[in-house]
Amino acid sequence: MRILHVIHDFLPTVSAGVEVYVFQLAREQARRHEVAVFHASFVAGAPNYEVRPGSHGGVRTIEVVNNRLHRRFEDSWNNARMEAIFAGAVRDFEPDAVHFHHLMNHSVGYVGIAKAAGARTVFTLHDFFAVCPSGGQLFDADAKICPGPGPSRCPHCYASSALYLGPAERVVTALRSRAFASMAKGVRKRLPRAVETAVRLAKSAVTAVHPPASWREIGVRNEAMLRAFDACDAVLSPSRFLGRSMQAFGMRKDFVHSDYGFVRPRDSRPTTHDLRLATSCTGPNAARWAEATSSVVGRRSSVVSPLRVGFIGPITRHKGVEVLLKAAEIAGGRIEVRVHGSETVDPALSARLKARYCFPSASSLPPHASRLMPHAFFNGPFPPGALDDVFRGLDVLVVPSVWPENSPLVIHEATMRGVPVIASHMGGIPELVRDGVSGFLFAPGDVEKLAHLLRRVRDGRSLLADLAKRLPEIKSIGANAVELERLYRR
Repeated sequence: MRILHVIHDFLPTVSAGVEVYVFQLAREQARRHEVAVFHASFVAGAPNYEVRPGSHGGVRTIEVVNNRLHRRFEDSWNNARMEAIFAGAVRDFEPDAVHFHHLMNHSVGYVGIAKAAGARTVFTLHDFFAVCPSGGQLFDADAKICPGPGPSRCPHCYASSALYLGPAERVVTALRSRAFASMAKGVRKRLPRAVETAVRLAKSAVTAVHPPASWREIGVRNEAMLRAFDACDAVLSPSRFLGRSMQAFGMRKDFVHSDYGFVRPRDSRPTTHDLRLATSCTGPNAARWAEATSSVVGRRSSVVSPLRVGFIGPITRHKGVEVLLKAAEIAGGRIEVRVHGSETVDPALSARLKARYCFPSASSLPPHASRLMPHAFFNGPFPPGALDDVFRGLDVLVVPSVWPENSPLVIHEATMRGVPVIASHMGGIPELVRDGVSGFLFAPGDVEKLAHLLRRVRDGRSLLADLAKRLPEIKSIGANAVELERLYRR
């Protein structure tokens, strides 16, 4: 069988949860079938729509440069150039099945092209992008949960999103982050006028070339996206929550509930909490890991040792890392918050949080801190092979998301490694964490409740062991691949 996966971006440029999952799935399927991944990439300075055949980790890739240089809103979702490139890839590869994972950076006509070529079409829902052109998270420009598409919300939100501002906003963000970092160090007390001038000019330039979208235009786009789902042979949803939500927003197609599969870790039930990244990691981050972990190597979890609380994911507002840091501060001493993830998505937020919470030794505590406050370690992204080692350094994982997550992959990864989870009671998360049985749930953004739960597990370590005994089984990537292959053949 010839299987073509379609995703908005891919490894190694972007290594978030869905990208890693698609890679692992494609690699597993490639053991028995011919598999390729068709994906877009933002490559500054490269010719737009350049096609770059290649491979990653033994998986064939077809990369298309899409720097989102759109003249009109419709080009962001109904793009004739991208459709022509995709049609050529389909002709060349001749897939029996096309598995869509995301149409961001692509075009809504892909589904029709695949069907016209005789391929079976499957679409896995990963977020709300079909009804949320601002990124698919239903998390608005004011950092609030969005109840769904609407004329008073969508145009304003899209006009302030990175998907609208595109390349110019990347420059603006870089300027702001450098200025903010300097400000955080006390060098400057406010952003330079030159930076603010650049912000205004860049946004004005984008608006002149690509006017903001109207509610009518967004409505047309959303309807076309939903009808693309309906045209597929099968729609999969890793969580029941997401599938039902999309049906409430207008998707007519019945969905199949099919959660993600995962590569089994080297040790699915860790017996030690030693963090040995200083010796296990190689590459450009090795020195950072050695420095960040030297103080905890060899330490074991006990009532008197600090509770090691993990956050794994990009530092962004919707992921809620600030909720965790505030809760840990309220909970008091004997807590270490270990933040693992990219600091480049929202560099201004990262700089602010590090300036406020990151003090790796008692001698470096800032004036506003007491010695009972927790330590926070910002370790940045970790090497691809270090996930097992990261989890061995944690007593508990916190997923404090403030947006309606689908089926967070990091929860599955923690569960496979015997690490209990404390998470927001939102989206598909309650389908993965049984409150009081295999973990704990708290209302999104409820800092006080999270602080209470942190104190509870810190002062009663046997509770963590009890939770770990009741963690559910996680589907393997091999079982997931077989399940999907049967669906492709129907």
